[in-house]
Amino acid sequence: MEDGYTFRIPNKGNDGKNGGPSGDLIIKVNVRRHPKFVRNGNNLETTVDIDYVQALLGATIDLELLNGKTTLKIPEGINPGTVLVLKGHGLPDFRTGKFGDLYVKINVRIKKPGLREKKLLKEIAKLKRLGNKFWKKDLTLKRKLLIIL
Repeated sequence: MEDGYTFRIPNKGNDGKNGGPSGDLIIKVNVRRHPKFVRNGNNLETTVDIDYVQALLGATIDLELLNGKTTLKIPEGINPGTVLVLKGHGLPDFRTGKFGDLYVKINVRIKKPGLREKKLLKEIAKLKRLGNKFWKKDLTLKRKLLIIL
């Protein structure tokens, strides 16, 4: 049931006046928010953080569900913000019992590389012919600044 859903159960409320029939019981549902999942109808939405290496090479990660765990296959070369869909891992429909889907948004973490990782990334950049102007110090510019000062 969704937040704010109201339903009525006939003749289960308070007793009627002077021996009359019982009133109706009216129930309003309030659903608390979950810290990891956002509800959208019977579908659930969540965000998963992965390392940039996992995004490049692909990975299989454990994913927490409301009622357990499952594995999620991250395809290689996935882009940040991509949404993967797990069919039938949402919430059941109140009337039909059919389950919604789970939408998983991929967030790629990029941290400052360590010395060894940086060296390997520079080698990859050379292989891809990306140039080296971003990591080599520009001595010409440094000399010009010294002359101005």
